[in-house]
Amino acid sequence: MLKFCCLSGLKENDKRIFFIETTTEIVIFNCGIKIQPENNIGLKIESFDINYLANNSKKVKGLFISNGEFRNCGGINTVVETLKCPVYCSSFTKTILDKYNLVSKNFNNFIILENQKSFKFATFSVVSFIFCSIFPENYQFMLIFNNNINVLILCDIFINFLESKFYNTDTVNTLFFLSNLKNEKTILLINTDNIDKKYYANQLISIKGFAENIIKNAKGRIIFSLYNSDFYRFSEIIDLVLKYKKKLYIHGKNFFEVFKYAASSNIIDSKNVILGNFKNLQNDSNAVIVLTDDNEEIFLKIEKILTENDNFLKFLPSDTFVSLTKPVPGFEIMATNVINCLYSLEINCQFIPADLVFTAPLYYDLINLLSVIKPIYVLSISGNFQNQKFLEQILKEHFANKIKTFFWVNGDILQFNANKSLLTKTSRLNISLSYLTLSSSETSNVEKILEIRKQLLYDGLITVNLLIDSEINLKSMNLILFGVVSEKDEAEQKKQLFSIIKNILNNWNELLKENKVKNNFKDLSIGIKKQISNKINNYFVKKFNKRPLSVIFLYDHLKVKKDNINN
Repeated sequence: MLKFCCLSGLKENDKRIFFIETTTEIVIFNCGIKIQPENNIGLKIESFDINYLANNSKKVKGLFISNGEFRNCGGINTVVETLKCPVYCSSFTKTILDKYNLVSKNFNNFIILENQKSFKFATFSVVSFIFCSIFPENYQFMLIFNNNINVLILCDIFINFLESKFYNTDTVNTLFFLSNLKNEKTILLINTDNIDKKYYANQLISIKGFAENIIKNAKGRIIFSLYNSDFYRFSEIIDLVLKYKKKLYIHGKNFFEVFKYAASSNIIDSKNVILGNFKNLQNDSNAVIVLTDDNEEIFLKIEKILTENDNFLKFLPSDTFVSLTKPVPGFEIMATNVINCLYSLEINCQFIPADLVFTAPLYYDLINLLSVIKPIYVLSISGNFQNQKFLEQILKEHFANKIKTFFWVNGDILQFNANKSLLTKTSRLNISLSYLTLSSSETSNVEKILEIRKQLLYDGLITVNLLIDSEINLKSMNLILFGVVSEKDEAEQKKQLFSIIKNILNNWNELLKENKVKNNFKDLSIGIKKQISNKINNYFVKKFNKRPLSVIFLYDHLKVKKDNINN
């Protein structure tokens, strides 16, 4: 008997936890949480339900954690206090668990992972191995069974590993090791959060070009807000600090402790970094400050600084604030209040480009990986229904359905028949699903929740979403205005915004005709989106004395025709 079940992760792209079960044993992989604010409306997400595991606790042999991101390890205390099982993780992940107090200090049943180390159980072995990633010491897992069945578990990985900040020479051996699996019965479990983006992961994860332009031109201090798990981008900031001879200030005690471990373990090369003294921070115009906290709680920290309740930092008009942390549903009120306050202080605010992503693999990573491994099944272990549909499309277009997938949701139990090489759904756990996500395929009550949130958004919050299909025409643009004007005035405001945007697109069209810009859609898209965003911001500041969070999407990500821009 070989069973698979996700307890969480298949609807909210976070909070990952799944298990694999045989007749006598269960092993668990990851145990994430997603933090939500108190003012969250309709999107309450609770910790995962482990009643099934608790009822079968004697079979549970261990919890394997791939890396130290909160979505993979933040719920560890729930697991170890209930199941009393050993935890398999890297030294770096253990440091994060300790420094952020994610696990009880009384718990010490840790087994440290090593590259290509095998852990033997009664009916299978688990091999841990390093694959290049956005996160240091990111471990993947292979379960090897006696009947030539392999289960391969990959989370947050790169394929074009030479571009990875955390490149490990063992990755070459790993890829060779994986290439020899194609004649076996291999089932691949992988996160599919962003596989619809037709890039390699490193192309949309790196912020180096974006951040370098800011550091090079800033007149005063530069303040980056950063997720505590985003070590990839943190390492890029360090590179720029060294290049431009800046002083680095890390505002976040727990993150600083993790940073010291990473530096001492050579995970991050920081030997020439000058760490600033916080006593001199307020007047140090050469400072690069990294603000970090427990994932989305970063907005609480910025709010605290703005209300002058922070002992070390106060914002100055000469500061440049760079947000590398995108507001997520439920954080709009907090985030927008913070951003409006920054603008009222006349602080230069820069926001991470909307097309950058935080998770991997992406489209080309997955295709190349499948070409190497050639599994018989691919299962999503993180991602919503649309992600699973896109996975099915990839398998159909590139592998002629020779590789199969299976649509499933949290709580479904899938069983693999080795003789027939067939995966079937056998039952569904009665697990608690007390959350609701707007990205879910299940849309019950979504309209009601949106109406509630819309009313709250009218209370001082402005959100503008622009969806522009540059291959068709401006009339297809969908403009959503929340908290801007009353419904009776909305049509007039849209008309004025359309006029602003059409003028911008016409100007770009003239530049294209005169060959003053390269016909590169990525550069063109960034330029257009930036200009539209600035114009919209200025319009609403003059009209309503508030600045919107504007998110601008252009549908066609890969190509654009010169003669259609004027449409």
